[in-house]
Amino acid sequence: MIKEKFKNLKNNYLIANMNDSLDIEILTQDLEYCIKTFENDNFSLMNVATNRLMENSIFLENKETFLVAAILKDIANDYIGIFQYKRNILNSAKVIGKKTITSIKTNYYNGINIESLWQDFNEFTVKISEFHKDELESEVYKKNTEFTSIIFEKILKFFEENKESLKKIHCTLINGVLGVIIRIMKNHSCALKESMVYLYIKLLAILYNYVIEKNFPEEEINEDDYKEYLEVHVDFIVKNYLNDSLDFNKYNSELWEIGKQYRELYFLFNTPRVVAKAPVSEIVPALVRVPIIPSRKIGENEEKEEKEN
Repeated sequence: MIKEKFKNLKNNYLIANMNDSLDIEILTQDLEYCIKTFENDNFSLMNVATNRLMENSIFLENKETFLVAAILKDIANDYIGIFQYKRNILNSAKVIGKKTITSIKTNYYNGINIESLWQDFNEFTVKISEFHKDELESEVYKKNTEFTSIIFEKILKFFEENKESLKKIHCTLINGVLGVIIRIMKNHSCALKESMVYLYIKLLAILYNYVIEKNFPEEEINEDDYKEYLEVHVDFIVKNYLNDSLDFNKYNSELWEIGKQYRELYFLFNTPRVVAKAPVSEIVPALVRVPIIPSRKIGENEEKEEKEN
């Protein structure tokens, strides 16, 4: 079954100018592994699997598969949270994930349509948010995408106006912006472009942590790093959202660049951890749908967690 799909897949990707069948085979194996971890309710391992798919797509310069990996990583993170805190609703919540992953898999084997990937992700985001609400939130808050759009515009303008504060090592701007975005999306739903902004800023938050690592132990991020890793991405997302631009290919290229940068910095500046039977390069923390807390030194937090456990 998989061999037949792989045969069809090679034909689809050859049309899309991907000539190396070995590349396709490796990425396909990564994808199938991700799907199996979801089916087995091993969402932490799914997070590792998506890091693997993401990393290989960067090495192979496959921007379309990188988007698949980024979306699956976010899906894994959602179910990590549900599995830990709301296990009684897991089976109901998995119906949404199963539908989305099936659609993504079909899209992948047909050659990857980026717009369809984003549509699938937006549908998943809207529906899974209902499972993140508490009982009172479900009772009180109603869908209001117009309000969501208004708040996104205001918070992104604030983000752009204060972007230079990101130079400070202890700045919590990205964390604050992401927190507002997550809260608004959860309680009031969102449209496609808000889902795109959410995933973009979430990956930018990961990149920011490693830019901090790169500049440790300085109190400020140097100007060159700020411009290369942060300012350019903030300007892109704010400009494109406010101009109501949905150029999927351009947007995907920018998202891939963030992923490429953060993986490169991860190799260079992450504190090594010994993990049985798993390469250190795959162990990137799962980021559930809650704000990310940038730290002065990621390794210090990890060491503390290990001692507590």
